[in-house]
Amino acid sequence: MTRLAAPLSNGPAGPAPAHRATTDSNGYYEFTDLPPATGTITFGPEPESEWFELHSLAPAPRSLSGLTLKDSGGRIHVIGAGIVIGAGQYLVFARNRAGALTAKVPAAAIAYDYGLGLPDNAGILLANSAVAALSLLNGPVVIAHAPYGAWFSQSGGSSVQLYVFDPSLVEAKESWCLSTAAWTSGSEKGTPGAAEDCP
Repeated sequence: MTRLAAPLSNGPAGPAPAHRATTDSNGYYEFTDLPPATGTITFGPEPESEWFELHSLAPAPRSLSGLTLKDSGGRIHVIGAGIVIGAGQYLVFARNRAGALTAKVPAAAIAYDYGLGLPDNAGILLANSAVAALSLLNGPVVIAHAPYGAWFSQSGGSSVQLYVFDPSLVEAKESWCLSTAAWTSGSEKGTPGAAEDCP
């Protein structure tokens, strides 16, 4: 596992950029498991136990190093050195590995800490708002985007999962489902590090 090694910036506030599905030298990626913004994390403190999942549709391993994460508040994080995603792989990005482990996210699935050592109000935050979104950028080009904030209303403890992988449909609520099964005994509901299990 490679730990946090890149500079961080809170960046200027602003809306998430528009989605542009691309297949460039970094491959094509999709966010596939995210916490619903209208819910709360049941196990573990927020934001330390926040996590999300990235899936690669590229035909071969790709480096994620140097790509930029951006949240709906305009905060950014440049992914550090040595982070590679395999063809078809599902990788979990945790704000803090220890916090994610408290929430029972499988240790083997956690590839990267994007907020280790930061105060609670700094770095990438998976916001609890109707405009919550998360983007992955290669320079100025958005290569994955999920405007998940207004999709589901529920009391917490379930992630939202992408199950329609058509790039033109990934921003539609109908392409996502609310997780219904815990990934391990006593955990929240979702599939961190694994394929979706939408009914």
